[in-house]
Amino acid sequence: MNLKSLTSIFAFFACLLGHAQENRIIYVDFEPDSCMYVPSSTCDFWIDLNNDGDADIHMNRYWTSIAMFFAIHSLKDNLSLCSAEENDTLMQIQNWRDKLSFAERHECWGYRFEDEGNYYYGWFRTYTVKQGDDKRWCFDKYAYCTIANYPLRWGQTELNTSVDENSEGVFAVYPNPAKQ
Repeated sequence: MNLKSLTSIFAFFACLLGHAQENRIIYVDFEPDSCMYVPSSTCDFWIDLNNDGDADIHMNRYWTSIAMFFAIHSLKDNLSLCSAEENDTLMQIQNWRDKLSFAERHECWGYRFEDEGNYYYGWFRTYTVKQGDDKRWCFDKYAYCTIANYPLRWGQTELNTSVDENSEGVFAVYPNPAKQ
C-alpha cells in the first residue's frame, strides 16, 4: 500500500470518527445536584443546555397574591420548552412554549432548539425537596441530542441503534441484496 492510499484511508476513518463524536447524546448528571433554597432572595438558575457556553434557560420562583410559582424561561429565540412525562418521545409533543410556570411539583421537562428548519431535542429534570421549613428546588440532570430531528425520549441517555417493531417509516427490501 502506498502513502497516498494510507493517507486516504486515515482521512476516511478520521471523518467517520469525527462524525460519530458529533452525533451523540450529551448527558450530564450533576453531583451534587444544583439546588436553590425557596424562599430566598436569590432564587435563580441560568443553565447552558447545549454546551455552547451561553445560558439557554433561566429558572426562578415568583410570588402572586395566591401562591408561590416556579418558572422556566427560554433565553433564546430558537429554544422552546415543554412539560413532559418519563419516556415521552419529545418530537411528538405539540405544546411548546418559551416560558413555563407551575405551582405544583413537576419533574420532567423537554426542550428543542430550531436550526434551519430542523429540531434538536433534549430533556432535563427538576425536583423539589422539603425538609422541615426548608424547601429546595433542584436541577439534577439533562441530556441533549446533537442529531437533527432524532426521536429522543425523555430520560434517554444513549443513542438507540435498534428499530422498534412498530416503527413508522420502516421498510424492507426483498429479496435482501446483501444475501445474494
